[in-house]
Amino acid sequence: MWGWLTRADWLPSMVTYLDVSEPPEHVDVVVSLGSNMGRVAKAAQLFEQGLASEIVISGRPSYLEEQIAFLEGRGVARDRIRTVVLARNTWTEAGRVMALLNEGGARSAMIVTNDYHTRRARATYERRQTESYVPLVFVAADRRVRPDAWWKKPGVRWMILREYAKLGFYLVRYGVVPF
Repeated sequence: MWGWLTRADWLPSMVTYLDVSEPPEHVDVVVSLGSNMGRVAKAAQLFEQGLASEIVISGRPSYLEEQIAFLEGRGVARDRIRTVVLARNTWTEAGRVMALLNEGGARSAMIVTNDYHTRRARATYERRQTESYVPLVFVAADRRVRPDAWWKKPGVRWMILREYAKLGFYLVRYGVVPF
């Protein structure tokens, strides 16, 4: 009972714990995770600011062409865009992205994802660094979740609770330590 009465004090920290995003910085490659146009738009913005010379997009084959067209419409030359066919989860996607970065000789990269996904993405990518080490910066594409009210919206509530379940699953299944 006491926990529910004091929820406004502790529930916001559940969201702020998930967000470990960093400020953008100059890197070789900016990577947009998943088939998410908000993330692609953020990657394009970072590219336009001159913070990276290439963009990697990850997505389902049907969406990759749409994402490429969007980036080209924003002035990104096709030869500056590389693609990774989206895997079924962040673990597999991280392996494919890291292989592409290593293959391309990237010395640094920015990973663009949603704010609430940055902790699991960071821990997963750090665990998947198997070949040469590539310094990574994790940037939030957006601030979708308001820490002071996330539990009031059923869709957002489910999204945050599911992210915590995924943190537990990744710890047990892949040995990804998120803290």
